[in-house]
Amino acid sequence: MKRTILLLLVLFPLAACQPAEKAKADSKIHFELAREYLMAGNPEKAVAEADAALKADDGNTDAAFLKADVLAKGGHHDEALQVVEKAGEKLAPPDAYLKEHWLGMLSFHKGDMEKALDHFNRSVAANAAFADNYSMIGQTCAKMGKARQAVEAYEKWTSVEPASERAWSQYGMALLGAHELDRAQEALNKALALNPKSGLVYNYLGALAVERHQPKEAEEFFRKSVALDPQNQFAHLNLAQLLILGGRHKEALAPLTKALEIQRDNQFALFYMGRYFQMEKDFGKAADYYEKALTKDPKLWVARTSVAEAALASAGMYDRAEKVLTEGIEKDPANQQGYYYYSARISLAKGDNAAALQQADKAAASLGKDEVLAEADSHLLRGRILSAMNKSAEAKKEFQTAAQLAPGTAIEKDAKKQLAR
Repeated sequence: MKRTILLLLVLFPLAACQPAEKAKADSKIHFELAREYLMAGNPEKAVAEADAALKADDGNTDAAFLKADVLAKGGHHDEALQVVEKAGEKLAPPDAYLKEHWLGMLSFHKGDMEKALDHFNRSVAANAAFADNYSMIGQTCAKMGKARQAVEAYEKWTSVEPASERAWSQYGMALLGAHELDRAQEALNKALALNPKSGLVYNYLGALAVERHQPKEAEEFFRKSVALDPQNQFAHLNLAQLLILGGRHKEALAPLTKALEIQRDNQFALFYMGRYFQMEKDFGKAADYYEKALTKDPKLWVARTSVAEAALASAGMYDRAEKVLTEGIEKDPANQQGYYYYSARISLAKGDNAAALQQADKAAASLGKDEVLAEADSHLLRGRILSAMNKSAEAKKEFQTAAQLAPGTAIEKDAKKQLAR
């Protein structure tokens, strides 16, 4: 009898542990599925699997932080903050630095870079060996225009994880952004040595070759990148941009099409597809793609002005161009000067000279002190408008000023041509 009781006492604790262990195992499975869905670009299913992971084990902080990250990226900042706060309560004291890191991530996604940087630095102070902090400090500083601090953060990352290809490649790109081309080359070569089949590194080497004004080498790197990693949309885009700028827009169609297959709403792929159709002189389709790019990113000023360029080139679609330019003036005040400039050109093309002159004046008033070529172009435009209004003497002064401000340029050539009439 005693033996039976002892046997039961031994087995009972083991049996009691099994459900908890199974729950943790199930939670890990759901977390891995959440990561897979996230990588596959399905945030809804990623959150669903993260919820399932937390339901099985509410102490799975990895699942909680993944869920918070997805929510923050989707703009659900308050909900994401609640998730992080709750997960923070589950962390053991040695892991408390993770809460600061993820609070930094939430601020980063919200666009509050100063606050994000403060959280990441606090996390570094608590655990200097956590590499993800240096990655995010680098990204945050880059967004804040602090190129030198970004370089320092990525350099620290390489010292913490010297065998990380990603660390060296990001360090190389930070150096490229700081215009330290030789050091950037060394860092990217190091990344390539760690992973000779990295499509990402070849893409970065292509960007470096562009900066060095080596288009042939850049093309080779971009083509190598897409061969190694066909899903790298940025390499397809970089290749397409290089081809378009090199006057080979027909060859750019294939990489642009592939980039849009990977991500159909990528604003840069949409913009360059518009540029392709503009070079094909299909101005209606060009404007369609520019407007699609604006739907994704309303502050993509070059897409707005490109709608105007398409309208001017086709001698039509003026109402369409005016609409996007007016929206730009309202929604993107930082680039108002360009929108007023193109609005003036559209009004001039329509024959509304009074409106054109008013808009040209607003464009000129928005110019900075050192924008000499833009100022010259502004005078050239005012000259054209005044000529259309039969104000020859005033127009002549504008053309003379334009020529004086931009010697040796196309603006001077155009102004002198107008003066010779």
